[in-house]
Amino acid sequence: MGFDEWEGTVWIWREAWPMLGRPLFTTWPVAESPPSAPVTDAEPMVPTLVATYDRALRHWHQTPPPVLKSGEMRLGKPAQRSAAKALGVPEATVGIIANTALSLGLLLANVVAESGRGRKRTVEEKWLTDPEMHAAWSAASPMARWLRIVAEWVNPTRPAGSERLVANRHLLLWELASLPAGEGWTDDDAVAAWMEHRYARWPSTRRSPNASPTCACSVW
Repeated sequence: MGFDEWEGTVWIWREAWPMLGRPLFTTWPVAESPPSAPVTDAEPMVPTLVATYDRALRHWHQTPPPVLKSGEMRLGKPAQRSAAKALGVPEATVGIIANTALSLGLLLANVVAESGRGRKRTVEEKWLTDPEMHAAWSAASPMARWLRIVAEWVNPTRPAGSERLVANRHLLLWELASLPAGEGWTDDDAVAAWMEHRYARWPSTRRSPNASPTCACSVW
């Protein structure tokens, strides 16, 4: 049900109408709040992603990934799979690292080979690590690097981002900041389910009353 604050009317979703004849509705999905626990470390912990980031940059320095023919600022699936296997991390993690590294300028498109002339001219480009940017990145503290990664992850002007995805990332950071001081979540899956339920797009059209909620887009 909903309330129209301008006209003072009460309305009911068409999908919810069949529920009104029931004395009790027990199958409505509810996501429990994700568990949290106090962080025992005296100093702020730096996520392992920072170390993985540096390993990824070293990997791409040794084996530069090709630039897509479309010119998009992202890695192709083969290069992403190859890096994930070499680093021993999920492809999604490699995708986050690659997308932010490209937008930060840590990897730049360089022509490594060309042949032919005129219409027959072909150019091969690869993403190479930029020496000056990489030196500046390495000189920064691990915490400073982590904060820069997060800032780029939620940057709405980043080429690889989308409005909904960035909005959901901001919501995630908002919820993290709302935790009691010195506490952190302990279950990633529970957080994902809770965020999906908390910020689901209600209601979608032609939705079954017993269906689970669906988030507008992926939080991660």
